[in-house]
Amino acid sequence: MAPSLSPSLCFPSSASSHSLLLLLLLVALCRPTHAGFTDLDQTVVPQLDIIYQRVGMFATGDAPFGDPGTAYGKFTMEWSFSPPQHDRERTVESNLVGGEILLVHHSDWKDVGIDHLKKREYCCTQELLEEGLCTKQHNLIFQNYSYYSQLAYNAYSLQDGTQNRAITFDVEVTGVYYLVFGNCREDTDLMVTGILEWKNPYGYLEADIYGLFFAYWVVFVLYLPLAIWYFFSLMRFYSTSLGLQKFVMALLIIALVEQLIWGCDYDVYNKNGLVNDSANGVGTFFTSLRDTALRLVLLLVGLGYSVTKPVLRKRLILLIAVMSVFFFLASAISGYIEVARSAGAFVDENSIIFFEGVLIIANAIFFTWIAIALALQMRELIQKKEVVKLALYRNLAYCLIAGLVVGVIFYAIEFGLVLAEMRDAYFRIWWLWAVAWEVVYFSAALAIAFLWRPQENMSRYAYSSEIPTEDLDEAAKQSSDDGAEASADVSLDGLSGGDSASASA
Repeated sequence: MAPSLSPSLCFPSSASSHSLLLLLLLVALCRPTHAGFTDLDQTVVPQLDIIYQRVGMFATGDAPFGDPGTAYGKFTMEWSFSPPQHDRERTVESNLVGGEILLVHHSDWKDVGIDHLKKREYCCTQELLEEGLCTKQHNLIFQNYSYYSQLAYNAYSLQDGTQNRAITFDVEVTGVYYLVFGNCREDTDLMVTGILEWKNPYGYLEADIYGLFFAYWVVFVLYLPLAIWYFFSLMRFYSTSLGLQKFVMALLIIALVEQLIWGCDYDVYNKNGLVNDSANGVGTFFTSLRDTALRLVLLLVGLGYSVTKPVLRKRLILLIAVMSVFFFLASAISGYIEVARSAGAFVDENSIIFFEGVLIIANAIFFTWIAIALALQMRELIQKKEVVKLALYRNLAYCLIAGLVVGVIFYAIEFGLVLAEMRDAYFRIWWLWAVAWEVVYFSAALAIAFLWRPQENMSRYAYSSEIPTEDLDEAAKQSSDDGAEASADVSLDGLSGGDSASASA
C-alpha cells in the first residue's frame, strides 16, 4: 500500500528488549511522520514520558532535486500542565519545571533516555538520581551528544502556567531529526497546542519519501500506454474477447487511477505542506481496490476461467466473491486507520494490531489459493498434453516467481536494516521499499495483459482441447494416405501469441 501523508506523533515503547515482536510493532505502530504542517491540538504528554516527531531533512544546498531553498523547522506552540484525567483533584506543584522540548539529530537519538529494569526511561527520577544514572531530577536524560546534535540540541524548559514559545531552526546538517516533547513531572500531564512546520529545500515532502514524488508518476507513465494499448485491442476484437480480458482491463484502469491520485496528492503536499485527508482516503480506496483486483485476476487465471473453462460453478463464484470482499475490507480498513491517524485521530494500538493481523491472514489465504490453483491447472494441462496453454501458464508462473523473489529480497533488506537499527542512516533510500512493490505489481499486471491479450478468434479456441503433440505426425500421415487435403493444425495464435499448435474445432 502507498504510504499516506501522515504528520502524526509517535509514542515510544518503554521496553528495552530488541525482540522481533517489538521491532515489528514499532514499524507498524510508529510510521514515519512527514515534513509540512502538523497541528498539535491539545496533545497530551503523559507523566514521566515523551512523544516525538521524526522528520527526515536535507540541509540547505544538499537536496537531490528542486530549486535550492532554505531548509528549516518552525514551531509555534503553547502548553500548560494539568492533573491527569483520572485524578483531576490532585494538586499540581508550581515550583517544578519538568517539561522540555528537545531537538536531536539521529546520530544521537540512542542517547536520549537509558535502559533500566527492562524499560526505556526518559526522565531523571529520584530513583535514577540515587543510582547515579542521571544528574538532574525532573529533566530529560540526554548524554554524550555529538557535534551534529550541538547544532540541533536545544532543551527549552516549560514552566507552569499557560505559556507560548516560537522556535525557528535552520537545518545545517542533513539527517533525521527527532523533535521531542518530554514531561518529567510525576504529578501532572503536559498539554501542548500549536503548529509544527518542517520544510526541505525542494518543498514539504520528507526526505524519507521524496523519491515517491517521482516514482508514482513514472509508474503512471508505464501504466498509461499499457492501458491504452489493451483497451483498443479489446475494442478491436470485442466480439471474440474473453471474460478474463474484461477483468484485466478493469485492473489496468484501477491501477492507472490509483497512481494518478497518489502522484497528484504528493505533488500538492510538496507545494503547500497540508495533508489532504480526502485525497488520502480516495487514494487508499483505489490502492485497496487495485490490490484486490490483481489478486482476483490471478485467481481467475489459476482457475482456468476463459482459458479452459467458459464459466465457473456458482458455488465457486460465491466463494471468490466472499474472499475478494474480505481482502478488500481488510486492506481498506488498515489503510483508513492510517489515514485517520494522519488526520490526528486517536486509534487504539490493539485495533491497529488486530486489523494488520487480519490483512496478513487475508493475504496468506489469497496467495495460497492462487498458488494451488495455478499448480493444479498446470498439472491438468500436462496430463492433457496441451502444450500451448501450458506454455502460457509456465510463462506467467516464471514472472510471478521472479516478482516474488524481488519483493522478498527487498523486504529482507528493509527488515534487516530495521533489525540493525540502521533505518535513520539509510533514510535517503527508504522510499525504494515502497517503489519495489509498485514495480512488482506492475510487472504482474503487464505479464497477464501480454499473455492474455485480445486477438482474433480467441474465444473460438479458448475452451478447446489441443491434439496431443505426439499424435500430429500420425494424423498428418493418415490424411496423406487418404488423399484428403486438410490441415491438421489449428493455430492457437489467438490464445498464446506464439507459434502454432493443433486444436480441435
